Amino acid sequence: MNNNTKSGRKKLTAKQHRKRNALKITLICLLAVLAVVIGGVVLVFEHFYSRTNFISESMEDDGIEVADYAQSEDGVYNLLLIGVDKRDYNGKYAGNSDVMMLMSINSNTKKVHLMSFMRDLYADIDGHGVHKLNAACSYGGPKLLISTIEKNYKVGIDNYAMVDFDDMVNIIDTMGGVDIDVTGDEVPVLNQYLEELTALDGTRLSDYTLSRGGHLHLNGKQAVAYCRIRYVGNADYQRTERQRTVMTQLLGKFSGKNAIELGSLADKLLPYITHNVSQGEVLNMITKIPSIAKFRVVQERIPYDNHYTSSEEILVPDMDYTIRQIQNDLNG
Repeated sequence: MNNNTKSGRKKLTAKQHRKRNALKITLICLLAVLAVVIGGVVLVFEHFYSRTNFISESMEDDGIEVADYAQSEDGVYNLLLIGVDKRDYNGKYAGNSDVMMLMSINSNTKKVHLMSFMRDLYADIDGHGVHKLNAACSYGGPKLLISTIEKNYKVGIDNYAMVDFDDMVNIIDTMGGVDIDVTGDEVPVLNQYLEELTALDGTRLSDYTLSRGGHLHLNGKQAVAYCRIRYVGNADYQRTERQRTVMTQLLGKFSGKNAIELGSLADKLLPYITHNVSQGEVLNMITKIPSIAKFRVVQERIPYDNHYTSSEEILVPDMDYTIRQIQNDLNG
């Protein structure tokens, strides 16, 4: 046995003791710094998340068998964007959903699909029978709307984000407005919607009305009025196209922003959004924003051209074709 120690190990020299102590101190300092950084990130994230209007909702609460629906492939995240016409502020009316746009983020194909479900689309709504799709939200809020789309069109929806007219005005203004080609025929109708929007909040109409068409920079009120145009061009079909055009521009504004800029923007935008996205899912999406901002944006509309009929003002799709094509678009 070695004479230096009972265990047979050599005694450390004073120099070796100093090196080991220095290493311990360094590791402790690194762990302390890491703890501070992680704690700071958590606090910042919780600050942002606390500013959102989060609603905890489970589809299973009403006995809805989500597994029965066609599910998204791995790497595909489906978020339903809902724009409601809610002018009753007593909290008792959910509002018709004038905008129902599925934003499907496909990490496999590097695409973001903006798929509009038209307001007059056929829908068999639980407890209410056959109606236009936009009625589902007024009957039962976003939860019933999601279950209706899933059951009728066999597309799995992971979460939703909902805004009303006022929220969307504020979001677009916060993002710096949008640049849109407005036709001369669209101008008078857009101004009519502006008259309604300014009357609701008491702002001056003359500050917002357009005098001509062209490639124009629109603020929040003007852009929302543009999205609501229904009786110019190809009716509601073209209105959903206008909505996708504005959304595509807004998505493009995230490209090239650094973490500080994204954080500042999130702090301003999140209070306007009502959603059911968990903290973990939000954090996961935030880390992916820089890469998602580079994905190609693809636009689709349901019903598909030449694959539907109209009956009593309801658009009735060829369901077999439509369900199959939705899956091909989102996953292909």
